[in-house]
Amino acid sequence: MANKTALIVSAHSADFVWRCGGAIASRILLGGESLDGEEAHRMQLAHRLVPSELVWANANEWAKQIAHGAAESVQLTKRLVNEMIGESLLTHLASGAAVMATACRPHSCPAVCRR
Repeated sequence: MANKTALIVSAHSADFVWRCGGAIASRILLGGESLDGEEAHRMQLAHRLVPSELVWANANEWAKQIAHGAAESVQLTKRLVNEMIGESLLTHLASGAAVMATACRPHSCPAVCRR
């Protein structure tokens, strides 16, 4: 019997659809494709590419750069960005939660729900 890949529905799927759009998300999620760093960067899912041994150092430098900004300015900017994207993301997350609730019913996915 050939091995098969299982599609795992999660809240991350909704975020992925929101970030990439339905066509790309379908191709990757349903097709079982994986993304390397360069592809994720091209799709704007990653801010920058760094070698794995420099991830923490790079993140620390970015945090220091943000910390040099005025605290109120950083807080307001973050709030503004989150509020602007929040409405659309909230809709996608609600849809994802509904799918997950349906998927967790025993008759819809007996192989996963047996545990």
